[in-house]
Amino acid sequence: MIINNQIKTYIKVPAQIPEQVGITYRTTEKMGGDAGHGGYTDLSFFFEQGAEVLLENDKGEKTYHHENTDYDPIRITVRVCGDWEYEGMENALKKLGLKLISKDLNQEAA
Repeated sequence: MIINNQIKTYIKVPAQIPEQVGITYRTTEKMGGDAGHGGYTDLSFFFEQGAEVLLENDKGEKTYHHENTDYDPIRITVRVCGDWEYEGMENALKKLGLKLISKDLNQEAA
């Protein structure tokens, strides 16, 4: 459980229409160590008209699958804890953003 940690960065990108996804990013940034120091970073996706949820392990095997055929609103949050994990998520999101801006979607980010 995380107690008394201040969010230092909070970014919310709402969906423009119900069929689109809204994204929220929030983080305490670095807190001086691993998960035990209380730092965390959340990346949330909100789908107003529902979404299919699929979790896979590193072998591509489904570990969880929810079709959400009723199209109920759903929020999916990925939380990482610790300084290294915060830096890793931040770097990955920056690379993703650069790729999306460049429209060069067929190559892996360096």
